[in-house]
Amino acid sequence: MRKLKQLVDFLYVIPAAGDNSRLCFWMSFIKAEGEKELEALAKKDPLISKAVLRLMELSADEENRLLYEAREKQRMDLETLLDDARKQGEKNSENKFQGMIAEKDKRIAELEAQLAKK
Repeated sequence: MRKLKQLVDFLYVIPAAGDNSRLCFWMSFIKAEGEKELEALAKKDPLISKAVLRLMELSADEENRLLYEAREKQRMDLETLLDDARKQGEKNSENKFQGMIAEKDKRIAELEAQLAKK
């Protein structure tokens, strides 16, 4: 969630500050919501102009768009699987360590009981 906030800050807060750096142009390119915004950015920077042209080419080709959507779905599915596996690993580790702590606590209680008898 923290990374998402950082991304939002990058995409919205920094360009809104009016910085005319290339980084801000690229952040504005990423968050652009329409052709007019993209065309305005393309006029400001030749590299962004090339990127806008390439984006338009790719967007116009339905096969490329479908391939992109399939790759994006696959990437999101993999991300979800990895996140679920990480959470399961954390849960398994927590259960394992709780069991080990319980065993150690039991052993300490036994030793304290033996010491109390002496």
